Amino acid sequence: MSAFVHNESYKHLLAKQVLKGWLEECDDSFHRKIENVHFRSNRECGVWLEYPFASVKNNKQIRVDGELYTTIEGNSWQTNWDELIAKDEQLLFNGFVPTYEQCKDMGANVFAVIDIVCAHKGRPLYAIEICHKNPVSKEKLEKIKNSGFDGELYEIQAEWILCQTSMPDRLKWNKLFGAENTPLLTQQWIKNTNGNSKNLPTFLNVEDVLRCEYVSDLDKRSIVECLRKNIAYQELKDHYDSLTGDQRESFYKNVFKTWEETQKYIENTTITWKGDKTFVYKVNADRTIEYKKTIDTSKYHFTRLT
Repeated sequence: MSAFVHNESYKHLLAKQVLKGWLEECDDSFHRKIENVHFRSNRECGVWLEYPFASVKNNKQIRVDGELYTTIEGNSWQTNWDELIAKDEQLLFNGFVPTYEQCKDMGANVFAVIDIVCAHKGRPLYAIEICHKNPVSKEKLEKIKNSGFDGELYEIQAEWILCQTSMPDRLKWNKLFGAENTPLLTQQWIKNTNGNSKNLPTFLNVEDVLRCEYVSDLDKRSIVECLRKNIAYQELKDHYDSLTGDQRESFYKNVFKTWEETQKYIENTTITWKGDKTFVYKVNADRTIEYKKTIDTSKYHFTRLT
């Protein structure tokens, strides 16, 4: 048995299996069941146990379901394993993850095996270590930090998992490192655009933002919240405009005045990205988005609608 998994207790094993089941239920960021878990794997299953973090050389052989495949140079902490294995230039793309022994057989350099990994659109996003008796070692933590892994590493207690009677609303986990608000795939974004803001997408409406894989979940939630508030504001404004005389004055004083103050905030919503790069936008009730100003145009490009 692998040195990475020897002497595993039944408690640790059962906690992994229970947590994996919960996370599989969350594998769709538009239908979340645990509110602090947000990912979409685009796989039948994108939650994996005993996931090896390893670098892989080109043209190494590995058998999958009896068939011979070859590897593509890369690493499994920035790319899913099934996108590092191909046959006749066709990626495996079926959620396959090799065991530690298979990694060694193909000459992959394994530096860590993660209890659970959740993938987001082709790369690991959450790396989760389940603690029974001991926390994540400093050595393992430093190796993961120094690898260039740009997802998030969490630690969660086996005892807490096994004390639940049903899927919890939130996971009680401890973030060891990673982006504070999950800005997704920032390194891949820079790579894909070659640092050229002209290659960035133009967002014209809320749907454009929600469909874009490079926009963080935090940004998406902010956009949707602004839309919700602006629709409510527009409905109130239409009602206010339909009133006359004392009714209009009373409605303004008791209801609409407060919403006008709220609208000033909504129209100047800011989001800060890595490196204190800030942009300001307005979300209209008709679902369009207006660019207002930005300190850094290399993030997302918003176009003012005329």
